Amino acid sequence: MFGDRPRTYPQTISFLLEYTLDSGRSKAYVHAARYYKNLAQLDAGISDYAFLPDQASFEAALRERHGRKSSFWRQAE
Repeated sequence: MFGDRPRTYPQTISFLLEYTLDSGRSKAYVHAARYYKNLAQLDAGISDYAFLPDQASFEAALRERHGRKSSFWRQAE
């Protein structure tokens, strides 16, 4: 599924992304954007999310919670 990466890799990346956005430190948004893009790439290889939300659900929740952080979204897209 993730090659040599553990199954918890997407969970770890999503945690780092949310932590960075929750902190509100705009200088770190470049890292959050990288995490976001990494999750989007991983999505293609995930067939069973188990207890994790799928990419579409995660993004919708992220946009609802952090939609006003335009500097992050510019870098993420």
